[in-house]
Amino acid sequence: MSNLSGKKVEFPEFYQQTYGLSYADEIATLKYGYAMLTIAGADGEVSEAEMNWLINHQRSINVPEEIIEAYKVHTYELQAYYQPEIVCRLLL
Repeated sequence: MSNLSGKKVEFPEFYQQTYGLSYADEIATLKYGYAMLTIAGADGEVSEAEMNWLINHQRSINVPEEIIEAYKVHTYELQAYYQPEIVCRLLL
């Protein structure tokens, strides 16, 4: 996903009214999805229902399809994040 520029993802009005958020940059939405997959995968797998929830949620807030496609191939296993270089990238 090296082609992300940090462009703003504008959230729909309902999201702005409910959560007080009007936008996030693409990189933040990507990292949010990865975090959700890591939580969902804590039991060793991301179920189809969990993946569908994330995809539907992200589509509902206008996240670009290229980011949603990245979720489908993401390594969500928690042990992957024990590597310091990966943890550092998530925190940036």
